[in-house]
Amino acid sequence: MSRAKSKIDRREFLAATAGAAILSLGNHALPQTNSASRPDDLVLFVGTYTSDASKSKGIYSYRFDRVSGALTPGAVTNGVVDPSFLVIDKHGRYLYAVNE
Repeated sequence: MSRAKSKIDRREFLAATAGAAILSLGNHALPQTNSASRPDDLVLFVGTYTSDASKSKGIYSYRFDRVSGALTPGAVTNGVVDPSFLVIDKHGRYLYAVNE
């Protein structure tokens, strides 16, 4: 009996790791970008590859409704080259990005 190997590339790994890290912070550590936000909402940040003919622009923010699972697009931070790993400081004030 043979098992198919599951391959994950570096981009998928980095995206999954960053997403898990951001979600593990919980709502208390994430900045509130909209005063009308609900307490069940989280702010998610997504770093994208911007080079090699990509149409991505940098770092995207989304509001995630934990009740419905809905994602609402927020702001885009342009001009950040290939932000492949993101982390928020322990006080929830600063977002750091590592590029390649």
